[in-house]
Amino acid sequence: MNTNPWVRTGSARGLPLLLLAYASLMMHFIFSRAFRDSLLGSHLNIRSLPYLTLWGTVFATIVSLAVSGLLRSKQRALTVRRVYLVNALIEVLFSLGCKRVPWLYSLYYIEVSASTAIGLSMIWILIGDWASSCNADRNELIPNVMVYGTASGILAGVGLTRLRIATSFVDATLMLAAMNVVSALGNLIIRRQRACFYCSA
Repeated sequence: MNTNPWVRTGSARGLPLLLLAYASLMMHFIFSRAFRDSLLGSHLNIRSLPYLTLWGTVFATIVSLAVSGLLRSKQRALTVRRVYLVNALIEVLFSLGCKRVPWLYSLYYIEVSASTAIGLSMIWILIGDWASSCNADRNELIPNVMVYGTASGILAGVGLTRLRIATSFVDATLMLAAMNVVSALGNLIIRRQRACFYCSA
């Protein structure tokens, strides 16, 4: 008899992997914004903030519309993994090129405005898919996942103050790329047959 209050039928194996990806994205959300804001006054002129904010909003809107169209497909779990991996690649390129191309700092500021917010939206869509395919009780699942995400964000904020690696833009962007890879791999492992979750490999 299934005693898991979150799942009435099916398997709960997919949920821990989704929560791992969610925790990684919450860490990315906290870290990326801290790194972004630290650029103001060091690598970016404070007076450029309105300009960067405007272009960040435009970029976030365009990317949101593009991704929302892709997520209508039944293979959206595959799309999500690809988006995470593409973002990881972009962050690696930031780390490799920032010393040679100073304007990449401005581009990074704009990119952060969209990347993690969209990433968090996508993982919530996958959690919703998992809840539907496993007949989970959303009245219990969603609040618990929200508490889990909040706790992950708080721990990330506390941990950020202890990381010396966070003082280097190169190391910081590589760390952010690793977080996106973790999220992509967490979704890669999931299979419909054993995870009660639709994921086209």
